Amino acid sequence: MSNTYEFLQFTHQATSGRRTYREWTAPALGGLQLKGVTVLVRDQQGRIEAAAIHHRLLNESLLLSEHAGRQLLDVLGPDGCYDPTLRTR
Repeated sequence: MSNTYEFLQFTHQATSGRRTYREWTAPALGGLQLKGVTVLVRDQQGRIEAAAIHHRLLNESLLLSEHAGRQLLDVLGPDGCYDPTLRTR
């Protein structure tokens, strides 16, 4: 999915104990303006043992998830990402 971002710019960083929080912005898919935070958890030796990437804003995140679902259908299966055709409004 990192190929989806046109570029990634880190804007803020904070560390608390073993966790580092890095906020970022990234244009993607020819017009989406994604924002998010990456959380890195390090072990006692300082190696990354876990990472979590959180996207925001909601509409942009749903469009990104829909794109990921099309790109990774064979890996994630039909329920792995957001599918707007399943909305019940």
